[in-house]
This record gives sequence, structure tokens and C-alpha cells, in this order.
Amino acid sequence: MCLTVLSPSGDSVGHMYLRGFGHGISFGVEPSDGGVLLWVESDADPRTGYGRAIARVPFRDGTVLDSASAGLRHHRPLPGARRMHPTLDLTNRRVLVSHWVGRRHAYAVYRTEDFLAQRYEPLHNIADTALRKGETFQGCALHDEHIYQLTGNPYTDEAGENPPSAGGNTFVSTIDVSSGRTVARRRVTAAPGLRFREPEGIAVRPGSTPELCIALSVKTRDRRKLTVYSCGS
Repeated sequence: MCLTVLSPSGDSVGHMYLRGFGHGISFGVEPSDGGVLLWVESDADPRTGYGRAIARVPFRDGTVLDSASAGLRHHRPLPGARRMHPTLDLTNRRVLVSHWVGRRHAYAVYRTEDFLAQRYEPLHNIADTALRKGETFQGCALHDEHIYQLTGNPYTDEAGENPPSAGGNTFVSTIDVSSGRTVARRRVTAAPGLRFREPEGIAVRPGSTPELCIALSVKTRDRRKLTVYSCGS
């Protein structure tokens, strides 16, 4: 997994390789006095490529870190769970862990301090009530009382199941973190003319007016590019 740091204008200003950590569907970025700490899935299952644990690692530009490195702590808050992906609510100091148990997708929410101390007593343990049959999970975010969940696929051709003329099947669902109830679901209609247009990543940019940010992947001849759209959360 390669983590790339981008400037607001889209220029690459740093990168780090994480080997054996996982797929990287969602992750957290925690500012610290010494720089930036990354919350990522870790201990990838060799059969699937998805993480079986959560790690918190410092970002070090230009370096390579192995999941099996000595001294790296792998948090395993949910024994038996698979495909674990973390993200952070920096405002309220909470950790959200997306995970699967059997065929069921779920979320667990922890206080950051408790999680780091390996006190894995969740504030909330929530079955995903928003994910519909056949949908592809593409990321999640936690802010205040809501989980924001991104789903969707890249465009197919016009004869396929997700043609550009239909506007794509990208959706954001809002889940109440206390009750687990899905309280809203909206199709993302931004940039319908993008080539490929696969939804890949969602986050909340905190501030006096928080913004919900959604990334759409664009396939070009030599690489993929990313376009990010924001709206009021």
C-alpha cells in the first residue's frame, strides 16, 4: 500500500510504502507534535489482502514499513472480525472501525484513549443498516452523531449495469451512531462526465463549518488520478 501526500493543488509532496498492511479502504490521519500519525489496517490476510488488525504508525516520507516490523503494535479489538478499516473523529477523540463478521458488515466506535490503552470496550457496536445487496463498500467517516458511508462502482459501458448515462451508482448513506438507524441516503451526482468515476474514499474535514469530502477515481492511460468534492456535512 502506498500512501501519497497531496497538496491542495494536487501536487505529490510525499509518500510512504506500507507492506503487508492491507487494502486501505479508509484510514485516519492524526496530527501530533512530532508530525503525523496514520491509523491504518494491518496484518493483511494473504488470502484477501484485507487487514485483520489496526495499527498506528508515524508517517515518514520516502520510507518502507513492513507489517511484521518489530515493535509495531497491532490492535485486535474484535476477535474473529475481518476486513477491518479504521478512521478517526478528531473533534470528539473517537475511533471508528469498519469490519465484517461472516457476511455482515458492522461498525464499532471507541474512545481514542481507551483504544490505545487496549481497553476495547466500544461506545457503540452497530450493524450496518445502510448497505444494500450488491453494493460495494468504498469507505466511511465519523463525525458527531453520524457515520457517513460511501458505496458505488466505476462506470461500465452503456450495455453494462452502471452506464455513464444513468449517472452512476455512487451513494452516501448516513447512519445514526447511537441507534444504528439509517437516517439518510443520497446519490452523488457530482462530475457525471468523469471517465471511469469510481468512488474511493470519504472523510470529514473539521472546522467551524465541517465539510464532507468524497473522492472519485479517474483512470488515465498511465495512472489513476483523484478528484475530491466537498459539501456541507
